Amino acid sequence: MNLGVLTLNIQNGSFFIVLVSSYAHVQTKDRPDTLH
Repeated sequence: MNLGVLTLNIQNGSFFIVLVSSYAHVQTKDRPDTLH
């Protein structure tokens, strides 16, 4: 196994989680029709 690839996958996963949670926060704060 390549440790660098595994670490990169973990970093991408956590970044994706932060991105989704921040997007969900924007969704709940603003109206969806302002995000076109």
